[in-house]
Amino acid sequence: MDNVEKEIGAAIHKEASVSIVATRKSFEAKAKGASQQKGASSAPMLYYDLISQPSRAIFMFLKKEGIKFDSKVFDLFKGEHKNAEYKKVNEDQTVPFLVDEGSPFGESAAIFQYLIEKYQKTSWLGSDIVSRTRVTQFLHWHHQGLRKHCVDVFLAAMGFKPETEGARENVTKAVDCLEKRFLTEGKANKKFIGGANISFADLMAYAELQQLSGVLEEGLYTKNAKVKAWMDNVEKELGAALHKEASVSIVATRKNHEAKAKGASKK
Repeated sequence: MDNVEKEIGAAIHKEASVSIVATRKSFEAKAKGASQQKGASSAPMLYYDLISQPSRAIFMFLKKEGIKFDSKVFDLFKGEHKNAEYKKVNEDQTVPFLVDEGSPFGESAAIFQYLIEKYQKTSWLGSDIVSRTRVTQFLHWHHQGLRKHCVDVFLAAMGFKPETEGARENVTKAVDCLEKRFLTEGKANKKFIGGANISFADLMAYAELQQLSGVLEEGLYTKNAKVKAWMDNVEKELGAALHKEASVSIVATRKNHEAKAKGASKK
């Protein structure tokens, strides 16, 4: 082949090969594109149910930031998450649960941390050392300080467990604590838990209190004016469309309770 090219000469060989060279460049470009596509990251897979408070918080964050994700939606009330296939993915069979590029992540705070760092959305962690510490402080307090009491009221109202003695009073105390520890800085009221900007601590707390509205118990937090104002701030920040999309399950649950309450009053 080399001998033939030499005999023809470089100029003629170049002139005669113009179409085949162009075809080669086209194939090289396609091969490069296919290689890049193959190596590109796939969208994370989120397992969730919007009736789950932490699932709702993760969902709102992803939607607010426009992060594309694949999803597997369960109906927790029907026990759809209790199946052998999901157990292979998540042995605990809890939601929310995230799988991204082969790595599985449970626990909502850890999922938030991963997504925030991966997609460089660090403003959700807080804008400075004080706000970041407030967010972290809330997360350490959240499970026993707020979530436990809200869950007690919700599950009892749904008929899944006996009502815990003093459950409503515990929610009221937790709401007051939320106001004093996290929505007040000195004598000033704060717009969000971390300060001037929304953080994922706000989404976690908001979803937890919103759950009470599903069983007609929103009065436990709306009677606190500062907490009610903060709830309104979160809703405005999310926007009406996203708030409506994320709230579909809790709204449906509320309608069922309203119908039951109406039926009971007629009796």
